[in-house]
Amino acid sequence: MKYILFIISTLISITLHAQQEFQLTNFDANALFLNPAYAGSNGKDKGSLFLNYRDQWIGLEGSPKTMMIGGEYNIFEDKVGIGASISRESIGIDNRIDLLTNYSYRLKINEDDSYLSVGLRVGFHFFSSEFSKINYSDAQDNIYDGQNDQFNVLTVGTGVYYTNKDTYLGISIPALTTISQQSSEFRKQHFYLHGGSKVFFNDYNEKALEPTLLLKYEFAAPIQYSLGAKFWFISQFAIGALYRSEDGIAITSHLRLNEDLNMGVSYDFNTSELKQDNVGSLEIYVGYNITNDRVGW
Repeated sequence: MKYILFIISTLISITLHAQQEFQLTNFDANALFLNPAYAGSNGKDKGSLFLNYRDQWIGLEGSPKTMMIGGEYNIFEDKVGIGASISRESIGIDNRIDLLTNYSYRLKINEDDSYLSVGLRVGFHFFSSEFSKINYSDAQDNIYDGQNDQFNVLTVGTGVYYTNKDTYLGISIPALTTISQQSSEFRKQHFYLHGGSKVFFNDYNEKALEPTLLLKYEFAAPIQYSLGAKFWFISQFAIGALYRSEDGIAITSHLRLNEDLNMGVSYDFNTSELKQDNVGSLEIYVGYNITNDRVGW
């Protein structure tokens, strides 16, 4: 069993050192981690704070666990958005901390509150591997000699984001360029396309269907996608489902507790070969809307 865990941990370590972008089921609730141009998209003198937690493949030893907190705000008379987030992800013996700073410049397209934003991201990433936690049988193996491995990465990314009252669409490359103290290699570039729209069924804007789409592409790999939809029974509560290619399906929910506070809970059912070794994935999102008028700034 220890050899199997060693192999899994090694493969996961390779994935981490290749700096794969993590993915959240509740990407539609707050897309700042995907696209820097999302910053400031809530409107003039408005912003949001958020917390995401994901426990992936529950029951599988060493499975990924992700925590992210951050916020964004609109400044300079609806022309600029700023945002920042910090996240921590652990996978087996590997740990990753990301500090992301985001800036967006917003252009108003027409009078129906349609905007096009261009964003820039600078990210600081800290990676570490605790090889001392591995039980290995070959005492002469110099690769895993009990020493921990650490390195840092600086990334620069960009994105474009369109939004109006009921629709959004974004394209981003979160890490366009990479600078690493360990190597001068560029990380694999991930291209994201994400969007969604609300279709209302009555004049009171209560019942609505909200389809969402996320496409992920990297060179020499198949396109991955997440396709979902939420149905808003009332303006405060929605329930939905999501399908993620080659990975699983998820049940999602979203609750607006009041004008400012909202939360979402999703549960993923794994459909890949790992389904025999885990009971699914749990994700929780909590968001708080900031409005200048209400907080008295």
